[in-house]
Amino acid sequence: MSLPILSVKELSFQYGTGKAPALKEISFDMQPGEFICITGASGAGKTTLALTISGVIPHLIHGQLSGTVLFRGKPMTELALSDIARSLGIVLQDPESQLFNLTVYEEVTFGLQNLKVPPDQVRARAEEALKAVGMFEYRDQSSAALSGGQKQRVAIARGLALGSQLLILDEPTSE
Repeated sequence: MSLPILSVKELSFQYGTGKAPALKEISFDMQPGEFICITGASGAGKTTLALTISGVIPHLIHGQLSGTVLFRGKPMTELALSDIARSLGIVLQDPESQLFNLTVYEEVTFGLQNLKVPPDQVRARAEEALKAVGMFEYRDQSSAALSGGQKQRVAIARGLALGSQLLILDEPTSE
């Protein structure tokens, strides 16, 4: 078996203001190409888990963290958030909070342009990603005018265009 793309071992996390752990001793491995669905009641810790395996916790949100999260064999705590963002994408529960450009096309190309991807590759990668999520016809539309589900698909397209090795979808069926 190959090296897991993601390995979570005995992961626990408690927010600084929390009275109880949001995560307690979570362990699993994810192989490249594998899909994992984590379900649970509201407040069960799904979003906290998504934020932890994406590196947002502990890089931006602090609390009591124990256990390990390895991405391609490297501890998340030792990776710079900018390096994580180049390899791993997250679509938050409220995708609107992630959209800030005027058009759908600008949303999908923003990250590529920041990474100085050549313009012809930016266009090709954005078009391919928009087609993959069924949003190509909306590329010139205002991001603000989209439905919640369409915004979610644009956020997924952004991750696909960037070539994310792992996409984390928080509440993927909510919109």
